[in-house]
Amino acid sequence: MPETPMPAMAPEDLRHVLRLGTREDHERLDALLGACVLSTRAGLTRFLQAHAIGLQAVAPLATRFLQDELGLAMPDVQAMVAQDLADLGCTAPLPALPALPDEGSAGAGADAGAGAHAGAAYVLIGSRLGTAVLRSHGYWSPGTPGFSRYMEDNSLRALWQPLVKALRDLPQARHEAALTTARASFAAFEQGLHLAQTMPLPDHEGALPS
Repeated sequence: MPETPMPAMAPEDLRHVLRLGTREDHERLDALLGACVLSTRAGLTRFLQAHAIGLQAVAPLATRFLQDELGLAMPDVQAMVAQDLADLGCTAPLPALPALPDEGSAGAGADAGAGAHAGAAYVLIGSRLGTAVLRSHGYWSPGTPGFSRYMEDNSLRALWQPLVKALRDLPQARHEAALTTARASFAAFEQGLHLAQTMPLPDHEGALPS
């Protein structure tokens, strides 16, 4: 039986706006993260460090959107990736990124604030779909099934369809702020990778066995 095709997105659908408006940002970040060889401990470490740094900026606004607009809780992906890094022997503090601007708190109004939150949620929840694909290709592990909490997590994937519906229903007044924050979210993860590459890798002799 053929699969039911996904309904086409109307041009005014915020998801359509975000997909088109962030295409270059998304492709650039995918290429940069794709250079991390996840079958090696060093490559997986860099990949997780980049996400941990970027999440500092993106997760707070995405969490606000889920709570305020959908009444849903954000899984603690920051704790997941932090535990993974600790298990890999990464004890040095990560470089800090500030949270992305919350436009609603700057006097731009509730529409701009909610739009900013939507843009961050789109990037963060959408990124988990990509992580699932990477996981299917395999990644370094010390031989323990489900070693990486972050790579194995499926909780955010379950939020994708509710998010898609919410984006479809958001008024056009929120679109500009959403796109601005979505692009800034991709940039935060890109900056996270650049910062991760300046950090020394952990002493693998003192970390988990190969």
